[in-house]
Amino acid sequence: MDVPVAVNEDKLLLVSVGYSACHWCHVMAHECFEDTTVATFMNEHFVCVKVDREEHPNVDKVYMDTVTMISGSGGWPLNCFALPDGRPVFGGTYWPKASFLRILSLMASMYQEQRAELLGQSAAIHDACSKMYSVKKADAGSGVTRIDLTTTTTALSGRFDHLLGGMGEAPKFPMPCVYEYLLGYAAQAEREEKEERERDGPQPEAPYSATRPSPEAESERVASHVAFTLECMARGGIHDQVGGGFCRYSVDAGWHIPHFEKMLYDNGQLMSLYSHACIQMASQDGPPSPLLPLFRRVVSETASFLERELLVSVPSDREGESPIAFLASLDADSEGGEGAFYAWTHTELREVLGETDYPLFADFFGVSDSGNWEKGLNILKCDKTPEAFALSKGLEVSNFLERLSAVKSKLLDVREQRSRPGRDTKALTAWNAMTVVGLVDGYRALSDPGLLSLAVRCGTYLRDVVMGGGDPEGSGLTLLPGQLMRVCTVSTPEGADTPTVSLSVNGFLEDYAHTVAAFLALYRVTFEEEWVISARLCADHCLQYFPRDMSGDGTTTTLLPFTSSLDPALPSLTVETEDNVIPASNSVMCEALLSLGALCTTASGEEGDTPPYTTIAKNMLRDVSPVFKQMRGLGHSNWARLFLQTLTVEPVEVCVLGPSHLEWGQRLRREVDGLCVGARVLIAASSGEGSCIPLLSEKEALYTERGGPDTLVYICAEGACMPPCDLDGALDTLHRLM
Repeated sequence: MDVPVAVNEDKLLLVSVGYSACHWCHVMAHECFEDTTVATFMNEHFVCVKVDREEHPNVDKVYMDTVTMISGSGGWPLNCFALPDGRPVFGGTYWPKASFLRILSLMASMYQEQRAELLGQSAAIHDACSKMYSVKKADAGSGVTRIDLTTTTTALSGRFDHLLGGMGEAPKFPMPCVYEYLLGYAAQAEREEKEERERDGPQPEAPYSATRPSPEAESERVASHVAFTLECMARGGIHDQVGGGFCRYSVDAGWHIPHFEKMLYDNGQLMSLYSHACIQMASQDGPPSPLLPLFRRVVSETASFLERELLVSVPSDREGESPIAFLASLDADSEGGEGAFYAWTHTELREVLGETDYPLFADFFGVSDSGNWEKGLNILKCDKTPEAFALSKGLEVSNFLERLSAVKSKLLDVREQRSRPGRDTKALTAWNAMTVVGLVDGYRALSDPGLLSLAVRCGTYLRDVVMGGGDPEGSGLTLLPGQLMRVCTVSTPEGADTPTVSLSVNGFLEDYAHTVAAFLALYRVTFEEEWVISARLCADHCLQYFPRDMSGDGTTTTLLPFTSSLDPALPSLTVETEDNVIPASNSVMCEALLSLGALCTTASGEEGDTPPYTTIAKNMLRDVSPVFKQMRGLGHSNWARLFLQTLTVEPVEVCVLGPSHLEWGQRLRREVDGLCVGARVLIAASSGEGSCIPLLSEKEALYTERGGPDTLVYICAEGACMPPCDLDGALDTLHRLM
């Protein structure tokens, strides 16, 4: 990966990685990069490269792993020194001007006077990274067991903050995939306990053991902590109490003071998490959880934030509503400084709300005359849910909710007049795909057709623009079938009447994984086969251009590198297996392939076409098993959720064929959502002929033999297929199987 300028001038590279909404990136840019003295020294002694980590996460990962290895931690801005061939030698994060000048001087002199030492250090880092990324084919018997998942849950439970919600100490990140796993684990444990009670009948209560709690006690503790954490986040300042949406993380342990940047990937995933919590709560026996209204509002208000703040229309020749994309982020900073857009003085609030509403809502939002943050400013938070607060004040809940809605509208109108935080100008494919899934999940939880409309329009953007065969503006960019571009910029040139679209950066594994998942999510709520066709096209391109030998010993692994073989080589070829705030691209692709394989596998167990999606996905689970067990599942929560599903869930296939296939399919889907067993049931629907989905085309042959024209439902479960039935029969069967 030689950089010709650095080779010709015989200089070290200085690679600085940041992103648009990063507060400390802007601070260092102002203090150092815009300073004449610093900039002059940088340009004299180094070849400087500025990288947007959101556009090039592959570059970010190579140098971030180096800095983490050197210092034990990482973050942004990321500043890394590298040889002219790109191999890193040293790095760090934010440095004040004086410290940065000392480091620049040291690295420049070392490259001239102690080059051998730097070369040796670079070789050691490269070897360590190569070992880190090496992935070997695992033995067939090394898989994860149910006991391993119990170990994972116990390890996570040991980090619960029972006082303030979440895990560990400040700063606190939402970490959606951790709570998705715990939510699923609690639901599965509850099902197992219910089955055990039905099988064994009433049993004498066993004494509690602190060293080995019963599964029932563990499932209850896990479920209640997830609900408590989601409540704390929803009531805290990390959740924008006025405009909806979540900030990236909380700087304190109580979720009160956020780091104010708002990221699309957080909000897309959190819509899914709160939606799944809503579905699970609504399906429980007995009275509904008092938190259910709060969580529903969170989903709705997050979607409203995305639509109001980040949505852009994308030019299209298609009839009907135009495709849409969501921009990547909002900055933490505005003209008033970090967080100024979201903060209030008590005087401002009193003027907006008036003397009638101010005392009540100042109490509700935790406002004080001296401020609850800094410089006399208040960050709005709630110590109680609106329903609990109203009851504590002796107010009628419905009336208080109406007043609260009016107050939020007033505050939002006033806030809209302030200097706004900077908005990123790019749309990222993976993050938009996550948001499509979040909107679909929100639709399933709230039955709000507006959310489905947004999801379909954004899915159309993914299908027709970033995977649509080329740049609409004729830039000469030609895409292979199923190929994705990562970055899209929509802008209106000066003097032009219509916006233009510009695509750049070949897609990475996370773009393909999340996009396949988004297309399949859209199929599951629309039953429009074009989404499955697009999912297969995208997956097939990925499986053709991403696999490479990552073992170092010639053995083959099915885990995929982060970058396509179409991309230029970097100093290290990275494989992403660790789930973080965004789940590992390999774990997302694994789940997508399992879902795709289920649609493409016939009753004989054969997949309709190559590649064999199910087989590849199962081998991915096999190959990640050793590191999963070594880490006790920590840092691998999305993998844990997949292992939980494959180990404990017997899938049920439901195929609806005939003239009423859409109506019946939707009715069965709503029933499945109401039973909170979506992961267990695959529903597909067809008019009865011409389906491109192998699972359906096989059933169409049986349907044709019966001569139609009535709509029929074919259900297969536990290794056997049942006789076709009508809608009522299908509903009865699903209730019996669940």
